[in-house]
Amino acid sequence: MTSLDCNKNKLSVFDVSKNVNLIYLNCSFNQLTFLDVSKNFNLIYFYFNNNKIAQLIIPKVHKISELIGDYNNLKLSSLKGNFLTIKSLTLNPQATLQGGVKGIFEVLDLSSEYAIDGKYTTYTWYDKTTQQEVGVYALKGKFYAGPENAGKTLICKMKNELIPDFVLEYEVTIKNTVSFASRNINENIPEGFVWVGPQKNETESIQLFPNPVIDILKINTAAKVTSASVYNYAGKVVKRYPKVINNELDLQDLPAGIYIVNLATDQGILSKKIIKK
Repeated sequence: MTSLDCNKNKLSVFDVSKNVNLIYLNCSFNQLTFLDVSKNFNLIYFYFNNNKIAQLIIPKVHKISELIGDYNNLKLSSLKGNFLTIKSLTLNPQATLQGGVKGIFEVLDLSSEYAIDGKYTTYTWYDKTTQQEVGVYALKGKFYAGPENAGKTLICKMKNELIPDFVLEYEVTIKNTVSFASRNINENIPEGFVWVGPQKNETESIQLFPNPVIDILKINTAAKVTSASVYNYAGKVVKRYPKVINNELDLQDLPAGIYIVNLATDQGILSKKIIKK
């Protein structure tokens, strides 16, 4: 058998592992939650949209030319196999991941999507109402909304280069409760998290110069700087400054590269990217 069309049924279980000669497979509009075609190396046309599929396995080496699998429950982490060679790939949209209601200092854990076969996922956060990009505190796929996003419903869009054009979305509503004490970012955001996304408002603006820097980095900010940490792009702290004297940081012993400087201030944590020569 080279062709199988079983769409628009009520199938919840489906096994085609013994149908190794299949070229065409259409199992759309069913109630499938899992689909494994890892043994169907001859498959060229593959359709499984409008199911409840939460995990998909395709071969690493295959002949698939067209794949349509939108309107399921797939995530970046639940797509197994090689999607880079598929000429026509349709996976958008999938069910939006629901985060419910969270506090400004409750962790938003999307770390299951952080690395797919060694390739890192990009996370971009938006205000659902305005569609404008917003910043959050981030570390390896985990996030804190912080007081900057109190009262907002946020959408996170996740992309990974191993699954072209696929965008996984996550939605969460942040409680609109910000006490005076909770504005102290230093005490509420764990060490290692850095602000990513658009810069904060002007009262929290910061200038670091020269950038690129060779040795001494100067800090220009209206905030009072109490301490500082420097992180590499893997999220690892590479240098700490328990005290900052004269708003200067000595970076001469750091290897050349790109870093994130975290400054603990009386206005919270301010972050900036720098280049070390």
